[in-house]
Amino acid sequence: MHSWRQRNAVNNRNKVWDIRIVPYIVEESFPDYVKISIQAAMDQFHQLTCVRFKPRASESDYIHIRQLSGCFSEVGKRGGTQNVSLTEGCFQPGTIMHELMHALGFWHEQSRSDRDDYISVLWDNIQIEHKQNFEKVNPEQVNTLGAPYDFGSILHYKINTFAIDPSMPTLFPKVNVTEAVRSMGQREKLSQVDIYKINSLYNCSIRSCGDPGIPVNGGWDGDDFTVGSNVTYSCSPGYLLVGSRVRWCTYTGIWSGKVPECILALNTISYCNFETPDLCGWQQNTADDQQNFTYQQGATPSANTGPDFDHTLQTSEGHYLYLEASEPSARGHRARLTSPLVHKPLGAQDICLRFAYSMYGSEAGEVITYMIEGASNETLQTITGDQGPGWKTTIIRLKPRETFKIVLEAVRGMSFKSDIAIDDVLLTSCINIESETDVLKQLFFPKTLTGNKGKYNAGIILQTIHTCDFNKDMCGWTQAADDTFDWTLIRGTTGSSATGPQCDRRDCKKGQYIYIETSSPRVRGDTAQVASPYFEGTSKKCFSFYYNMYGDGMGSLNLILQEFGRKPRIAWSKKGDQGQGWKKANLQLTPAKVFQLVFEGVRGDSYRGDIAVDDVTLSDGDCSDSTNQAKATQTKVDCDFETDFCSWIQASQNTVDWSRTRGALTGIKYGGPMVDKTTGKGYYAYVNTYGMKPSTLARISSPLLPVNQTDFCFHFWYYTDGANVGTLSVQVNTNTSPDTTLWKTKGTSSTNWREAGVQLTSKEPFRISLSVEIGKAGKGVVAVDDVTLVQGQCAIMIG
Repeated sequence: MHSWRQRNAVNNRNKVWDIRIVPYIVEESFPDYVKISIQAAMDQFHQLTCVRFKPRASESDYIHIRQLSGCFSEVGKRGGTQNVSLTEGCFQPGTIMHELMHALGFWHEQSRSDRDDYISVLWDNIQIEHKQNFEKVNPEQVNTLGAPYDFGSILHYKINTFAIDPSMPTLFPKVNVTEAVRSMGQREKLSQVDIYKINSLYNCSIRSCGDPGIPVNGGWDGDDFTVGSNVTYSCSPGYLLVGSRVRWCTYTGIWSGKVPECILALNTISYCNFETPDLCGWQQNTADDQQNFTYQQGATPSANTGPDFDHTLQTSEGHYLYLEASEPSARGHRARLTSPLVHKPLGAQDICLRFAYSMYGSEAGEVITYMIEGASNETLQTITGDQGPGWKTTIIRLKPRETFKIVLEAVRGMSFKSDIAIDDVLLTSCINIESETDVLKQLFFPKTLTGNKGKYNAGIILQTIHTCDFNKDMCGWTQAADDTFDWTLIRGTTGSSATGPQCDRRDCKKGQYIYIETSSPRVRGDTAQVASPYFEGTSKKCFSFYYNMYGDGMGSLNLILQEFGRKPRIAWSKKGDQGQGWKKANLQLTPAKVFQLVFEGVRGDSYRGDIAVDDVTLSDGDCSDSTNQAKATQTKVDCDFETDFCSWIQASQNTVDWSRTRGALTGIKYGGPMVDKTTGKGYYAYVNTYGMKPSTLARISSPLLPVNQTDFCFHFWYYTDGANVGTLSVQVNTNTSPDTTLWKTKGTSSTNWREAGVQLTSKEPFRISLSVEIGKAGKGVVAVDDVTLVQGQCAIMIG
């Protein structure tokens, strides 16, 4: 194998413990007092974060706490057994917490790519064998999660760690020197920034997943959708389950794997997902190839080649087969897998072979599929070269006469960067996996049953109008089977910073929407499709929906119109970053027949490409253009303060102006939020009230907004930190009327951003103002971020 995968867990979601549970074994040879220290360290994580360490049962991925040589841990989940070594000098709870933080996915604090702004490294005083410990980590490997540099982190070295001359430093702070020197290297407790980073990486604000999705002719059991729980799928009699039987709710709020399929068993010859080592009767060739396929869990051992996990479960628990291209494998070596002898079913039409494959690697070779009938050997398909990261699926139509065998052959490329994997091999009648035929079979046989712990969906009904806000379920929208990944039903924010909406369009507390999660393992070009129920055409229709396409790695959102008997076409499309906030789209349709609409999300350049959809409506008649003025009004107000104050202006009567910053203010006790609300590393607007006298006023105002008969909700996030910070209020005024205060709160110190919504109506053009007024001598900071004007009623009104 080649080059252990240097992938930083903080920036690679495959290296995070995906259900927030870390199974562990403690070596029995440790004395009791050390075992007590280990438990005390784990208890700190349990009390302050959502991560849980639990004794291992039968999990394949776990940490083994042992006495090896020195004190160390790998960074993040590596798959299988991974060692955490503790020896004499490392038995204190704080030092154990240090190593466990590595196992959770964190590098040393002084390894941050921006560390040169905060510390100097005195290389001449570092022991030569430890100099590598002081190297910076590539910024592409590390996500700082928007946290400030933390001298007090339990992961920071002390001032003279690994010094040749211990009386001289190896690290020296450039800022806040006295405080930094005092706190560097502390091993007493997790710092507040440590706690923030763990809770941010593991999305501790996300507590559950949405509806897991229902396969046609099947259902699921399980009524617990919290992170770490699972649902179990089954099919109705006469149908075979293809895909993952169990799906887990992960820390991102996304179910593992994809919704499985239930296909007719009568016309299905075989299906194998390689979850058992018997390979479902398929056999490794030993006579006419040079090596066997390897039975594998998790990632292949070599870097920059092979998959990170299987295709079925899409977790490190799942299995697949792959050709290991490292030595002794050589260019042109072949691994072959042969099916059992297949008898063509009586009366069967064409047979289809479908399987998933991974051909990621710059020197990838070939995947060749053969059909053997008697003495003949027919090449059905050849796939050549690097196909990029992630799994792909191919379908091959077969026309056998009677009995036959299938051979799947992987051919090694020019170098070790040519691992080739296969999974989820299905042989069935083509009618089972061709969507148009499925429509004909299901269209006029509606039946839906709901039980206490599961749901069953056996068909689809025709609808003439349709409305869905996704707050209860998917309203009949179904995941496609032949795309790369699924849309997800979610409440609150998406799992990544600087992308996706803050919450549901109308109800930030309880509302849900659907979105595509574009973090790893997703790669550029991956697609997710979700299809509407079937609608009855023959009359003019208006389809409207809201979308959010915020993020600098944004891909594209397509709306596909599928009219029965006609070729699908893209009826609407948007590409690239559209800015924060929900946007509305209207699509005029005049379908002649039964039709279906499909949202297709395409992953862009990076994980900052989450796409969301909410509040879909299909109605009869023309689309109204009444939203045009409302949209213009919203645009003048919306601001995330990332580059400036947008259209907001400082009031002429101000005693002091509002300012912009990122990160907490330094040099004062109450410095405001550590991170902004928008991206976790961006800017927000604030007023520093330190030293301000009573009656001091700071105000920013929107431009004059046109009157509109539509109701609006003025939505924003605010943060107050300190004592006597004054009053934050929202006013509305017109050219003919004085200020009207619609909302206010007296500042009390908080530890997180809080949300507010103010209902607005006006019969004449109006302005919105945000004001901070000091009542007593000020000692703190008031901050505001992500101000938006949303059409409709406020879902929350908090003050």
